[in-house]
Amino acid sequence: MRRRPYPHRTGRRRPGTRTPRVRRRPSLPGRLPAGRRPRRRPDVTYDAGRQARPDDADREGRPRPAVAKSAKLFVAGKSADDIGNQSGGWTVGWQGGSGPVTDGTTVLRGIRAAATDASRVTYDRYGNGIDASYGAAVAVVGETPYAEGKGDRRNGMGLDQEDLQTLARLKASGVPVVVVLVSGRPLDISAQLPDWKALLAFWLPGTEGAGVSDVLFGEHAPTGKLPVTWMRSASQQPINEGDGKAALFPYGYGLTYDATGPDPDPDPETPTPTQGACTAQFRTVSSWQGGYQAEVTVKNTGSAALTGWSVAWDPAGSTVASLWNGLLTTAQDRATVRNAAFNGSLLPGATTSFGFTANGTAGTPAPQCTSG
Repeated sequence: MRRRPYPHRTGRRRPGTRTPRVRRRPSLPGRLPAGRRPRRRPDVTYDAGRQARPDDADREGRPRPAVAKSAKLFVAGKSADDIGNQSGGWTVGWQGGSGPVTDGTTVLRGIRAAATDASRVTYDRYGNGIDASYGAAVAVVGETPYAEGKGDRRNGMGLDQEDLQTLARLKASGVPVVVVLVSGRPLDISAQLPDWKALLAFWLPGTEGAGVSDVLFGEHAPTGKLPVTWMRSASQQPINEGDGKAALFPYGYGLTYDATGPDPDPDPETPTPTQGACTAQFRTVSSWQGGYQAEVTVKNTGSAALTGWSVAWDPAGSTVASLWNGLLTTAQDRATVRNAAFNGSLLPGATTSFGFTANGTAGTPAPQCTSG
């Protein structure tokens, strides 16, 4: 069966690929981006970024974890204790479904398991019963499951009435509100965003809701970057980088927490890698008569985080036809790719990649990586 296009999703993507609803690594638009869970983590298609507004950042430059483990917390929202909502469409059935459609850990269960004292975590789906005694309110709101054309929303891309009423009750209490947004795409939230202390766009985390609490409590720092432009209003669609439209969060945007200090007791036998060093490894993905597809993996081999990188190689007579996840320039029989906005920052040991199709023969080039 041929699938329908998705007019409500925009942004950069690899040429020739479809844009179905995907599970993405959590991201943070209101303040934090979501981090990856080292145990079982959600399926990842994009490094979706944790987005945050610049004015939401900590005064020292970066946001801090949204809530403390020891805080008295009030959790609300239709997706806080719903494994079906956080898993989305294409889960068990074609359209998915709300409720206990499969085994797993809901966001609420993850928060209670990670909190210092689970008895200090109160839950009410609709936000009833909250008062000023709570240190923070966590609202898990967003979309219910859908797949393909069933997800088309011709009457707007905002939060539904239940979500808006729940958020209004939390706001009225005077307690700081942290929003966890569960959705398969950016939603129209610009009108509500000023009311929130933080926004964690976790996309569709799947069955492992404990990964949300890891980021909320600061166990793992957000690292993602937006793979699309987040519209300020649904009326802006389609919206993309460079089209002159004022976005709520630009393509490639994302924040993380305050960096931790260095290891206080490093192993003296471990050699210290050079700061700002990187390597690039070329591989041919596929080839055909007169052309090929290749992927280049960039790795930070230094001891400090990279803020940018570039890879150069001799194409040996071949010409790049299309390229994704990077910016290409060619000069004097030399091809050079610089990082895109969303994949230039690499922690020590981290990797990223870009790919391209080309006319000609792949050969065995030796790409050279330069930091900065």
